[in-house]
Parts: sequence; C-alpha cells; structure tokens
Amino acid sequence: MEGAQAMSPNDDQTSWQEEHANEQDVPGVARVLEQSRRVRADVEGLVSAVFEARSEWESELRERLTQRPYVSLATAAGLGYVLGAGLSPGLIRAAFGLGSRVAFAVMVRRLAAPLTEMVVGRTP
Repeated sequence: MEGAQAMSPNDDQTSWQEEHANEQDVPGVARVLEQSRRVRADVEGLVSAVFEARSEWESELRERLTQRPYVSLATAAGLGYVLGAGLSPGLIRAAFGLGSRVAFAVMVRRLAAPLTEMVVGRTP
C-alpha cells in the first residue's frame, strides 16, 4: 500500500469537521450538531456511572462471598439450574399463574376493605 497514511481517530474527526464546516452555517444542522454533542456527553456520563456502579456491586458481592460462601454457592447453583432450563416451562407457567392470582387477590382485598368500611360503616 504505497502512499497510505495511518490516520488517528482525531484526524478522522477533524477531516469530517472540515468537510462539513460550511453546513454548520445552516441553523438546522447547527442544532443537530449541538444536540449530538450533548447526547455524546450524556452517554459518556452514563458509561462512567455504569462502571462506577459495577465496581461497587462487585465489591459488595466479594464481601458477601467471603462472609457467607455456602449461601453464595447455593444461590449460584439455584440460579444456574433455573436459567439452564432445569425447570419445565409448564411448571414455570403454573407457578407464575398461581403467583399472579394470589397477588390479584391480595390487591382486591386491600382495595375492598376501605370500600366496605365506607359503605357499611364498619371495618371488616
């Protein structure tokens, strides 16, 4: 490859900016470029926050592993079993159906108690 020059990412960005410099005079393009800079800054902030949270989560997990290694191993084995399709889809469907019915019944009872009190004038 004769005459080929290695370009750094900054060179690529600079050439793009030079190529599109006259487009920045158009109000719509200038707004889009400014918005893209804001989005980029927000994404960089989000990435740094995610890395910080991951670091804190890892240190908490290591601490729990050293304090209670058997509980951690049992939890990992249980999650691995469930995620590895150890439970049949029918069993999962039945458990989810039962759980949703129980949750609905509890919710209706909590909503019905104030209504009953209001209509009848006494607590159930």
